[in-house]
Amino acid sequence: MIIIFEGLDRTGKDTQIRLLTQTFYPNKMFHIVHYSGFHKESLTPKQEKEISRTFSKEMLLFLTENKKFNIICNRSYLGEYVYAPLYRKYDPD
Repeated sequence: MIIIFEGLDRTGKDTQIRLLTQTFYPNKMFHIVHYSGFHKESLTPKQEKEISRTFSKEMLLFLTENKKFNIICNRSYLGEYVYAPLYRKYDPD
């Protein structure tokens, strides 16, 4: 099972994940993956793109290779395409 929670920072994603796992799946183990942006100030644009590409590939590989596990993604790489320009003020492309 793969569940992805999307939303802006500080909107309750962690709380909802905790409540979901405690209430509906108390006897299941989940692997929780938290995607968080990186600090643009310390990287060149080329480094930003390389980190984004690498993380995207690794996340998709992790999800496709671990189908037998229960995984919750606290945000996904795709969410950064929406939130990064609006909220974090950097271009995730």
